[in-house]
Amino acid sequence: MRKKRLLVVAPGLPEFDRNAGSRRLYSWLRILATEYDIAFYMLHRRIGGDSKRYAEALRELGVKIHAPQETALTLAVPHIDHGVLFEFFHTAERLLPYLRLLRPDLPMVVSCADLHYVRESRAAVYADHPVRAKAGARRKGRNPPRRATIAYFMTGFE
Repeated sequence: MRKKRLLVVAPGLPEFDRNAGSRRLYSWLRILATEYDIAFYMLHRRIGGDSKRYAEALRELGVKIHAPQETALTLAVPHIDHGVLFEFFHTAERLLPYLRLLRPDLPMVVSCADLHYVRESRAAVYADHPVRAKAGARRKGRNPPRRATIAYFMTGFE
């Protein structure tokens, strides 16, 4: 029996030994790979240098990696039959509307457990620098991505 196919969209490869967010994503991929064929689409970075070992770790799980320079997202999406998981709010802001146009039938989940933005929002309160205060305030006022099937967030209270 063929596994269902799931698309995971993230800014780059999870550098699981460098930060907790990457470890979290890698753990998710490891668990999901037992039940799904996973296509991993990354927005930035090519695979080279130090990132080769992270790519190899994903390939060992059976994850197929799609880097922006290697293939268009439009070529990967028709083969997805189960859903899309976006890692981070900004990734969904950038690609969710486009993917929704390509595949309105797919559930799309956005993971917004991004402590970086929580830290920036908190720092904005105490910032003497107007650019930092403005960026933190802008991120604090974000709404859930429209047209997402599910969005879950980490708030300042968690």
